[in-house]
Amino acid sequence: MKVARTSGEDCKVAIRKARHDAKDLIDRLQKDGEVGEDDADRARTELEEVVKGGTNTVDEIVGKKDADLL
Repeated sequence: MKVARTSGEDCKVAIRKARHDAKDLIDRLQKDGEVGEDDADRARTELEEVVKGGTNTVDEIVGKKDADLL
């Protein structure tokens, strides 16, 4: 169980790092004038939805694995 939880946490860290990189990209594109404020806001909202979905998926997988091991 400890290994499954550690792997799950590693996945969550990778997801958060990808979110940070994506936010930086969106901010840079907005600053450079390549995308408008509305598009940047929509992208940030969609990014948060994707991150939340990924985190929930990791939690489900780890929960199922914990249940299998018990």
